[in-house]
Amino acid sequence: MKEKIEKLIRTMDETNIKLAYQLSKSQKINIKEIIIKIFSSILPSDYITSIDNYSITEKYMLDILELIRYKYYKLVSNYPTKNHQGFIQSEVEELLSFYPNVNMEKFNDSLMGNTCMLTEEGNIISYHHDIARALGEGLK
Repeated sequence: MKEKIEKLIRTMDETNIKLAYQLSKSQKINIKEIIIKIFSSILPSDYITSIDNYSITEKYMLDILELIRYKYYKLVSNYPTKNHQGFIQSEVEELLSFYPNVNMEKFNDSLMGNTCMLTEEGNIISYHHDIARALGEGLK
């Protein structure tokens, strides 16, 4: 059951996180250990240590999700792109390789109709904020 709960949390989907929380309560599984295992490399260490003293609730689980989404937004904004205006397709693919659980349909749908630019070399540039929003959508 721990593995199932861990898989649900790793999807970064709100509904699955709520389900993981409910399963942990009904099965009397220490979800704190699972959270630390999954997020110790992502969240600040002081946040991780505070989990030990925190009564974990469904809201707390969703707060962790929001914190991680914000961290992704900062990552995209600071991502070293060849063009300061935004991402070329190969850079988008490289960025997405770090997030294998991204729902590509949601990611691509979010980019439909966005403004972009064309470089002199013929590369299409997607702006940082559009990629950040699409990544956030893909991780919901």
